[in-house]
Amino acid sequence: MTPDSGADVVARARALTDAGRTWQARDLLAAHVETRRDVEALTMLGHVHHGMGDLPRAGAAWFAAGVRGPEADEAVAAWRERSRDDFGVMWRSLPPPFQAEPRPARIEALRARALDAGAEPEDPSAGTAGGDGTTGGSSGSTGAVGAGRRAEEVDHPHDGGLHDGGPHDDGRAQGGHPNGDDDARSRAADSAHDEGGGTAARGAKSGGGHPDGTDAESADAQGTDAAQVVAWIVAAVFVFCAVVGFVTVLGWMVPT
Repeated sequence: MTPDSGADVVARARALTDAGRTWQARDLLAAHVETRRDVEALTMLGHVHHGMGDLPRAGAAWFAAGVRGPEADEAVAAWRERSRDDFGVMWRSLPPPFQAEPRPARIEALRARALDAGAEPEDPSAGTAGGDGTTGGSSGSTGAVGAGRRAEEVDHPHDGGLHDGGPHDDGRAQGGHPNGDDDARSRAADSAHDEGGGTAARGAKSGGGHPDGTDAESADAQGTDAAQVVAWIVAAVFVFCAVVGFVTVLGWMVPT
């Protein structure tokens, strides 16, 4: 079966976009540029990504296609920010046909920076593009899988595709977890929280239900005040009775 020409793919993608089926247009164009160096299709793919609000992928597409302008500059800046200026990740986010020789100066410079950063840019299977713009040894389905893998690398620059000793290996070669420090800090925080909760519970038991014992102190103070009031009342009654008794006895002893 004769593969669709770039013009046919672009026309179908435009029709899908006009019909509101943007996702299908994106998948069609992405699969196409995975196997062919088609600048027009890649440029339109950038516009589709931009219309979907995916600036980083639009920036990668427009950078490879050589698109210039304010929108392209903004998208390329978003692409670099998402990749955290990891040139290895940025290089691998380009479609294989655009990685192959002959490469424009901007792509050659990106490859050189990726090499300088310690990454090992993958060499496309065909090496150079054929006369019809296709790359040998690559099928459409394989290209789609490669696009998904590279998209994950751009979304997660410290994850997939960086296990070859690149600048962001995250210690996985040593058998550790890239977020091991965060996990340790989380466990330490949980342990401290549990210990704090146990201390508060013990304080509540010893202090009358409150960790700092203020409820117990208040209860003791209230009990002391009540006892003092009762003692004063009893003392007053006792004094009153003593006075009455003294007056009565005095009346008996002294005749009127």
